[in-house]
Parts: sequence; C-alpha cells; structure tokens
Amino acid sequence: MIFSIRTALKSAVFTAAFTAMAFPALAETVTLRFVQTNDIDRMEEDDGRGGFAKLAAVVKRERAEGQTFLVHSGDTLSPSLLSGIDKGAHQIDILNQMGVDLFTPGNWEFGFGAEVLRQRVAALTFPVLACNVEDATTAELEFDATLVKETGGVRVGFIGLTSPIVGQTMPPSFGLGLRFTDPVDAVAPHVRRLRHDERVDLVVLVSHFGFPQDVQLAREVDGLDVILSSHTHNLLTAPVRVGRTVLMQSGFGGAHLGRLDLDVQDGAICGMRHRLIEVTESIEPDPATEDVVNHQQLAFREQLSDVVGQTATALNRMTVLETTMDNLITDAYVDATGADVALSHGWRYGRPFRQAM
Repeated sequence: MIFSIRTALKSAVFTAAFTAMAFPALAETVTLRFVQTNDIDRMEEDDGRGGFAKLAAVVKRERAEGQTFLVHSGDTLSPSLLSGIDKGAHQIDILNQMGVDLFTPGNWEFGFGAEVLRQRVAALTFPVLACNVEDATTAELEFDATLVKETGGVRVGFIGLTSPIVGQTMPPSFGLGLRFTDPVDAVAPHVRRLRHDERVDLVVLVSHFGFPQDVQLAREVDGLDVILSSHTHNLLTAPVRVGRTVLMQSGFGGAHLGRLDLDVQDGAICGMRHRLIEVTESIEPDPATEDVVNHQQLAFREQLSDVVGQTATALNRMTVLETTMDNLITDAYVDATGADVALSHGWRYGRPFRQAM
C-alpha cells in the first residue's frame, strides 16, 4: 500500500507530503531526519548531475536544518572503472570526508574478496553494519549487526542487512570464507532485542536486499519502523508503507538523495515528510569534498588518458534486453573462445560510453 500523497515539483526537488494519516495533535516532538544515498560507484559527476562533491553540499545544507543521519545503503567500492585499478581504495577518503553516519555493505563491496573489504572497512571512520554475514568457519558475525543512537531523548536502533546473492549468484571469490544467512532469520531476532533489551523507540533497517525483497521482509518481520532500501536502483518519489513500516529508496549513481523526516512523540512516530532531492548541475560542489575528489583523480589521470580503442557507435547497457554494449561483450566472448553462442546478463543499468565526435 502506498501513502496518499501530494507531490510538488519545485526547483528540481520532489516533495512528497503525507496527508492521509490521521496523527494526533502534537505537544512536544523530536524531529529526526534520515538522508539516504545508495548505489554510487563513481566519485565524479555524470553530465553535471550527482558526484560526491555535490552530494556533500546537499548533505551539509540538510544538516544545517536539524538533526540528520546520513546513511549509505551500499554499493560504492566497486564496480567502477577506477575500482578495477585500486580495488575501491579511492572511495574511502571521500566517504570519510562526507561524514557518513552509517554504512551497510552492498553486494559489490565484496567484489575483491573478504580480506580487501576488511582493509577498506578498517579505514572508514564510521560504523559498518550487516547482520547476515558470518565467518564460514566460526559462524561469528563479520560486522556489527546493530547500532543504537540517541538524540533528543529518542533512541534509534539501526540494523544492517546486505544482499545474500553474494553467496548465491556472484563469483565464488566474492564471498569466499563467508556465509550469508537468510535475511528474515537474521533480522527478526535483532528487532526483538532492540525493542525489548535496548528499549529503542524506532527500529531502522539499512538494507541492501532490494526493494521488492524488502517489501516482503516488512510483511514477515514485525517491529520495523523504517527500511532504507537499495540494490535494485528504484527511484521512489514517495515512500511505500507496508503495515507499520515505511520504505524508501533513492535511485542510483548519486543523482538523487532521499530525505525522510520523522516526528517522534512519546516513543512513537506522529508525523512524517519525504523529499526526493535531485542533485542537479546548478548545485555548487562542497569545496572540501571536491578537493578530495580532485586529489583522488590525479592518481589515475595518466592511466585514464590512454586510448584503448574507438567506437563509432554509442555503447550502453541501459535496457533489459539487447544493448550495444552487450553485443560488444558477447562478440568478444565468441572471438576469444571460438564458441558458437555467448550470453550476457540482461542488466538494465550502467553508464554509456559515448560516440567519439
């Protein structure tokens, strides 16, 4: 079920205001703001949109207005072009500079294996949560499962959840030495513990499971107030409500930020507002973050200036079925192996390589 909403487009910012919920009259409330990024694998802008420097400028503006949790819901250390060179190391200083409050690893965080991911996590200055990743030998959790933060007298319990596909459909090297447990079985006990032992007022799941999967999870697990979803690149102009649980997801590539404001009174949500903020060409980058991005780019300038080939056709993977990039890849498979048939995943996303002018 989707909330009844009134949506307005103003200055390239989508605002969804919930009007159908009958909230009680408020006396004193505490307003918490969750700002979400998800599925960002490159640090620079794409045709003037997105980019960490502009994202940081928007986040700084949001923080100036009130208590804000900046949450990254995963997929940023790979699979960009640069991550293939330094295994995602260039993203660490940028994420630290932005002041991320909480991070859940996505499936692509495991792209260089568990040991490299441990090195990257050790260099981060903020918590990384995932309740469903275990050491395959000891069954010990690879990351902290939960985190409790208190502000204005409101206790918020966060749970991290990553995608179990790492151990199911991705290359074996991604999850070597790790076990990815069932999301429902992993999340439910932590919800109960946060509610009963930690006495939190709100439970927020930071999930890299996927939007339709998170909808089903909300149906099966009681006690979740908010799911900050990712992985499936859904651009939701308004959250979706499943029972008591509110779900949001904010696209991909850093082109948008999701903002969810919750009014809390006596330990319960009594009001909420959502905005999908477009990170446009007109936004001035945050100078400090831009300096970090520029410094990181210098390290790759020589390698990225090498011409490796030319194409007279735009190469893209932006649709589910046949694409020009898929055709190039499968033709290369046939040429290299001598096979009669070559197959490629029907991916719907990925940035185009543009035609040379």
